[in-house]
Amino acid sequence: MKRNLVWFLAGILFSIAGIFCLRLFVGARPLPDSVANQNAARAYGLVANLDCLRRGDTNSVIDRFEAELDSRIVDIPHDLDSPHEVTKQHLRRALEIAKEYRKKFPRTTINPQVDKEVEKALSKVK
Repeated sequence: MKRNLVWFLAGILFSIAGIFCLRLFVGARPLPDSVANQNAARAYGLVANLDCLRRGDTNSVIDRFEAELDSRIVDIPHDLDSPHEVTKQHLRRALEIAKEYRKKFPRTTINPQVDKEVEKALSKVK
C-alpha cells in the first residue's frame, strides 16, 4: 500500500517536471501522445483514489487532490495569454477560487520549488 502511494506521488512529481520541460522545449500546447499519457495517468489516479475512498482512507485522496490542485495552479498562468477573453476570465476565476481555498487550507509540500511556483501563480490574482 505505502509502496503504491510512493510510486503514485513520484509519478505526480515526474509529471509536473515533465509538464515544465514540455512547456519549455515544445511550447504551451502538449503533443498528442502527451495528452494520451496524461489521460492514462489520470485514469490510474482516479482508480487509486476510488480504491482509497472505498477503504475509508480519505487522507490519501486529499493528499492526491492537493497535489493535483498544485499542478493545475502552476499550469493556469501559462494559458493567461489566451486571445479569448472568456477563457482568460475562467482561468483567472479558477486561480481566485484556488487562492481562497489555499487561504483556508494552507499547504507546504516537500518540494520548495513547487511551493514557490504555486505562490507565484496565485500572486497573479487578487
